[in-house]
Amino acid sequence: MKKNTLVFLMFLMVACSSRVTPTNEPTTALLSTKTPTITVVSPTMTNTPIHRETLPPATWTPLPTFNPDEGAQILRTWLHGTNDCYLPCWAGITPGKTQWDMAMHSLQPLEGIAKLRFALNDDCIFGKCNWISWSLLNLADGHGYIDGKYQENKVNFIQLEISESDLVKSLSLEYVLRQYGKPTLLFFSTEPDLPGELFLELILVYPDQQFVIKYSKYAKLSNNEVVSCGQDSYIELIILDNKEQLISVDSLANAVETEHLHIDVWHKSVEESLGMNMDTFYETFSKENAPCITTPINVWRQ
Repeated sequence: MKKNTLVFLMFLMVACSSRVTPTNEPTTALLSTKTPTITVVSPTMTNTPIHRETLPPATWTPLPTFNPDEGAQILRTWLHGTNDCYLPCWAGITPGKTQWDMAMHSLQPLEGIAKLRFALNDDCIFGKCNWISWSLLNLADGHGYIDGKYQENKVNFIQLEISESDLVKSLSLEYVLRQYGKPTLLFFSTEPDLPGELFLELILVYPDQQFVIKYSKYAKLSNNEVVSCGQDSYIELIILDNKEQLISVDSLANAVETEHLHIDVWHKSVEESLGMNMDTFYETFSKENAPCITTPINVWRQ
């Protein structure tokens, strides 16, 4: 009986110690994939040591953990931005500036509504890196990924994918246009002949603010046109530590962080897609109660 009790206590101690939190104590983390994606790390992967002693010690007071309602409100605020944190700042984290341990500290409140995973000195496609991933407890709603080059000890990249309706509204197309102005680059894509639900994709690129945002909007066919009336189904936001990777189609296609957007001949300019220039697009769709976005089906049939 004593032996069984001892085994149970040892199991309990191991289970209680498995929760990963941003402290300075040595621990282990799940091995990430070799590319910096935001896929939730599989619990069956091999463990690898976290070299936490390489980070400066944290001296701040731990942040509170929010309940689901408070956590959802915090996410909406982070997406919408505040006076001291608009893009490229998100959640108090700015790629190229924020130290790695501070980024972990900033995301700590999400523990109440999301699964958090992180690793230091991991192997990524561009070399040794640190990464943090989070996913809302309802995995269909939203998740994100943050990484940085290990030797630099700073955040280099943030990626978010959001499909929860209230969170999507916090970063709507109308709001982004009003807040950040005309994008430098703007691409459209749709596939009207595919079976199933129809979507219109928009990719807006803001080099000066170091971000690119992709909208997948519900659409329908009407009178030989693809029509989308503002219903966003999904948003992907990518924030980088420099603008050079966002200044051209070639740089977007070749950068590790944005190559998965697959911007190619199937993506068309605002002139090709809508028959309007960038100024007209901005003036039209940055207003409240903007009209539906309409593109001719023939533009997408080759």
